[in-house]
Amino acid sequence: MNGYGSGSSTYVEDWIRYWSKVGTQFTRRLQESSRAARAGRYGPGRWFSDAVAMWSEGVEAWWGAALGRGGREPAVIMFRLTRDTESKLRTVRVPVPGDGPPDVTDLVRVSGEASIPRRHVKLEVSRLRDEITVKLIDLGEARLVPGHYLGLVHVDERPIVVVHAVVESAQQG
Repeated sequence: MNGYGSGSSTYVEDWIRYWSKVGTQFTRRLQESSRAARAGRYGPGRWFSDAVAMWSEGVEAWWGAALGRGGREPAVIMFRLTRDTESKLRTVRVPVPGDGPPDVTDLVRVSGEASIPRRHVKLEVSRLRDEITVKLIDLGEARLVPGHYLGLVHVDERPIVVVHAVVESAQQG
């Protein structure tokens, strides 16, 4: 799809998430209270508690949608590499907030003292800021050690992509 409907409006997505969240929470509470009422464990105290909880959840969801803070979890990218891999890239749809460039951390080996320095991780943001491409480059210089590496792409202090890289020994053939 081209133009306006191409995913550029995360504001509309935030409102859709708002109604989905409110509907899901209301349905869950209604089902739980119905089960409790049939079992004889639902009275005025539970009703008041549910009403206040639903109100506060609705307010939280509404403000999240109104302010564009939909609470979206970071996207996840997974790379499978061998020690001989020179470069690899992955693209993921994720809104990139603000108008500044995102930043990336080093990809740190989970169980040891190795890392893929951030100079080997390049980021490209789409023109509409609704996709990000993570490129691992010049990995021969990084002297990869087999293991699981983990890093973050973030804007300010908000993580938007979690990057996993699993480095395996050279494939045997």
